[in-house]
Amino acid sequence: MLAFLDRNNVIATCDQDDLFKFTLLVAQHGLVPLSCDQFADREVLKIADWIKANSRRVEKGERPIPWLRLRRILKKFDCEISPASKGSQLDIQRQVTRPSRLGRKRTKRLKTHVAWGGDGTEVARNTINKIRTELELDEPHGIDSSAFYDGQALPDDFIQQYRTVLRRLARL
Repeated sequence: MLAFLDRNNVIATCDQDDLFKFTLLVAQHGLVPLSCDQFADREVLKIADWIKANSRRVEKGERPIPWLRLRRILKKFDCEISPASKGSQLDIQRQVTRPSRLGRKRTKRLKTHVAWGGDGTEVARNTINKIRTELELDEPHGIDSSAFYDGQALPDDFIQQYRTVLRRLARL
């Protein structure tokens, strides 16, 4: 199901435990009472309802927004914004922590440097794209445009971690 959703630009917004419980219910045919007429159809409708309630479309692409709004968005992702040493430019930094190969956590500081025209001006799409890519706030790192701009739910770490594997399985 996750591979199918991913291939159709839909991402599950539930956590690993909810997904596990739902999978068990489906496997045990526990979504609707066995005594129901048209059991299979009702079961499929329940599955569809659950997927609809626990997923959303992946949104790609940048939106032009004012710098003031972009600053607020970046702060939600724990970014530090400071004036650069040169005129009208900004340095933006973000710290990310990831597990290393040996299971320990590894901290990395991501940085970018962009031109700034003032908080009231609109940020160019290519500038937003640069910021999101260099600070790993983009779709390959689990943050699509809906999550970035609108604060939509991010996928659970489990789903994000195995998304690449699921894509490979979907091609088989």
